[in-house]
Amino acid sequence: MARQIRKEFTDLQKAEIFVRDRATCAFSGKSLWILDYGASPHWDVDWVDHIRPLAKGGKSEVENGICSSSVFNYKKSSNSRDNNYFFIKGKPTELFFYFFEKIPADVAHNLKRFKNLHYSDWFFNRGLYRFMCILRYLHNKKSGGDRTRDENYHGKSAFKILDQWRRIAEKEGVDSLENRNIIEQPSSDQEALLTLRGATSVDSIIALADSLYPTYEADCNAIIKLAEITEKLEGQAFLDGLKNKKLVSARVLSNIEWHVDIL
Repeated sequence: MARQIRKEFTDLQKAEIFVRDRATCAFSGKSLWILDYGASPHWDVDWVDHIRPLAKGGKSEVENGICSSSVFNYKKSSNSRDNNYFFIKGKPTELFFYFFEKIPADVAHNLKRFKNLHYSDWFFNRGLYRFMCILRYLHNKKSGGDRTRDENYHGKSAFKILDQWRRIAEKEGVDSLENRNIIEQPSSDQEALLTLRGATSVDSIIALADSLYPTYEADCNAIIKLAEITEKLEGQAFLDGLKNKKLVSARVLSNIEWHVDIL
């Protein structure tokens, strides 16, 4: 008996689902627009989840796919009963309203903002994903982890898909992210990521990663430390120290301020 070939979603299908679902994880409501996270490690890549798994007869068709973070896609695996979606096609489900009642302000804002996505944006987002993989590789390398896919591998992947994005956007006459209000008052690290739109070589991509790595590393260390803090005074002292060093990204600093406030 011939072995059946596993057919996955094409890039164009992934892009269509990404836009239809407004770059939002169906399970968590998390933004999967990587630019939102700047140089922080909070990002997660979009992963199209089969509503009905391939192993159970599902097909790789747009209507059988839903936008998911890689974390939740891995968590679900082939469990077709784990279709408890909080968002479908970029809108909250009945289950969401029963469970959470009200959409958080940041999620509501993202859903409105991502109405303006174009399918070409998925390719730019994937380019950012490959770029962030360089930062993650550098961090793992410094921590003693072994990774065979190094900065050159991810740099080449990023350059290739960013070039593909540029060609599609030019052919389709896509307006800028700024004019479509997908970007709003970018922080310095987000502005740095936006320079990837004009990346001219793999070396320039790797050089940008090297320049942003200190921020990425400081963010990672700050998040680990924050999880250990239980007292408000300790948290405030930690926060003051981060502000003085000026290494942590604005997004992570804002999140830490919020958490310290509720201690």
